[in-house]
Amino acid sequence: ARVSDVLATVQASANTSVLQLGNALKLGAPAASAFGVELEVATAIVGRLGDAGIQGTLAGTGLRQMLIQLAQDTPKSRDTLADMGLTLGDVDVAARGLIPVLETLDQSIIDPSQAFDLMTARGGTAFLAIRNGIPEIKQLVVELQNAAGNGREMALIMGDNLVGSFKAFTSALREANLQVADNGLNG
Repeated sequence: ARVSDVLATVQASANTSVLQLGNALKLGAPAASAFGVELEVATAIVGRLGDAGIQGTLAGTGLRQMLIQLAQDTPKSRDTLADMGLTLGDVDVAARGLIPVLETLDQSIIDPSQAFDLMTARGGTAFLAIRNGIPEIKQLVVELQNAAGNGREMALIMGDNLVGSFKAFTSALREANLQVADNGLNG
């Protein structure tokens, strides 16, 4: 039920559908789970990426690349971080949490090329797309943490208006739930 509530809330408040969320999380959830990123945080970021026009598998790939590249301990990543006045510890998502790391990067990245140097093209693009929306992501995370019952409520509202929409919505929620569960973010 938690996954359904989170997905329903995000699709109602962001430029993305339940199907696009499922496709994004299918790719992004394994990395998010590996780094201890909560379902609500990962989904809020995917929703914000959707608002920026990066949806579905592109959003999932962007999230995944951000996470994977931030964890890379290479001479290039250390040099890029040093140029920004940061260390690998400052961008350790597993230790600090994804939102605090994004806030640190937002305050430290002056030139967009630094984002690309640190997170490659896809991860850097995703970061730059959400960078100005971090306060909204934080607000959405709070909404998602309090989303209990939203999936059922939304399905009932849609069912009152059109039986077919209700069936399509609940089917999409079930499919997205399966994709999220299969890829590591438990609900």
